[in-house]
Amino acid sequence: MNIVVVINGTGGSGKDTVILNCKKYLLNKNILVGNYSTVDVIKEIARNYVNWDNSKTERNRKFISDLKKVCKQYNNMPFNDVVNSINSTKTNPENKVFFIHSREPEEIQEFIDHFNKDEHVEFVKTLLVKRKDHIITSNDSDKNVENFKYDYIILNDTDLDELNTKCKKLSKELIEYF
Repeated sequence: MNIVVVINGTGGSGKDTVILNCKKYLLNKNILVGNYSTVDVIKEIARNYVNWDNSKTERNRKFISDLKKVCKQYNNMPFNDVVNSINSTKTNPENKVFFIHSREPEEIQEFIDHFNKDEHVEFVKTLLVKRKDHIITSNDSDKNVENFKYDYIILNDTDLDELNTKCKKLSKELIEYF
C-alpha cells in the first residue's frame, strides 16, 4: 500500500523536521518513507547552469520560484520529475508514505488528481506546516501557501518536544490506513 502526503509551508517552517519526526514512527511500523520535492530539480539546474549559490535570501527564493514557474509552463518538469521518481519505487510490495514538497496550490491539486487515479496509491492527503515567525511573501510560491484547503495543519510555534508530539499524532493517523 502507498500513501501520498503533499506537504507545504513557507521556507523555514519546519517541513523537513516534520518529515524526519514522522519517519521514525512510520519506520517503527515497517512503513518506508520517501521525501520528494518539486523544487529539487530546479535547484539542480540553478546550481549547475546558472551558478546559483543555494543561499536562502529573498532574491534567491524569488529566482528559484520564477525558474520553477518557467519550467512548469514549458514542460511541467517539476511535477513530472517527482511523479517519475515515485513511480520507480511505488510498485514494490512494502508499505510506503511518499511526502511531496509542493508550494503552488494548482500543483498540489495536480498531485491529488494524478495520484487519486493511481491504482498503486490508496489515498492522497495534504499537510501545511506553519510558523508565525516564518512568513515569506517575496515570491509567488511562498506567498500562496495558505491558499489551499489542507487535510492537516501542524503549527510549529513551540518547542521540538511539542512538534514531535504533533508528528507522532499525524503518523498514528497515517498508520491507521495501513
